[in-house]
Amino acid sequence: MALEFNASNETYVDCGNDSSLDLYSKHTIVVRVSLSSISTAEFKAIVCKRLYSSIWQGYGIWVCKDSGEFRFWISDAGGYVDSNISPELGRIYTAIQIYDGTYVKGWVDNQYQGSAEITAISTADVCLNIGRDSGGGNHINGVVHEVRLYNGCITDTEREIITFSQGSDNIVDGLVGWWRFDEKPEGESATGTNSIIDLSGHGNHGTPTNNPIYRSGNLRIIKPPIIR
Repeated sequence: MALEFNASNETYVDCGNDSSLDLYSKHTIVVRVSLSSISTAEFKAIVCKRLYSSIWQGYGIWVCKDSGEFRFWISDAGGYVDSNISPELGRIYTAIQIYDGTYVKGWVDNQYQGSAEITAISTADVCLNIGRDSGGGNHINGVVHEVRLYNGCITDTEREIITFSQGSDNIVDGLVGWWRFDEKPEGESATGTNSIIDLSGHGNHGTPTNNPIYRSGNLRIIKPPIIR
């Protein structure tokens, strides 16, 4: 299954602020997403733990305005990579961000998108959100099929397996958040405190706001040439 987010209705899922989500030394973020529109006005957050004060603090995967590239981002000091592709609307993409303690790197469907050196880290004491910016706003229009967070760096082999396994792999070492949005049938609304189940075992269950809709999640991912 999957969960459809609607920017007009300001739908999102709040996954809390547990210390297991403080992923500032190393991390891996995995999202499977298909977009239904791309904004010309603002960036959109797919998954985000961001606190905005005088600087940007936190981490997340975003969609750039106008072009729609994926933005792989951590902290504020030069900490992002924009993908080399602009997503086709309605197509499912697997976007993976890896931060190794020095560089943030991005892949889309296992194709390497580049890296950026991180010169300073600013943590974010704020809840992790799926479907919008943690600070409010920047809601996406699209369907999120899966989100994973690891507290370390997955290997090249694990990255390829995750991308093309359609969620059927068993790569769980270091997993601190895993949301697959399969709690209800197609067409029903997501409602209720902690109703979006975290399968990692860390209890980071999500609370939906404004009734995002469950959609069928039949993943069809075409395997492109591998570029590392």
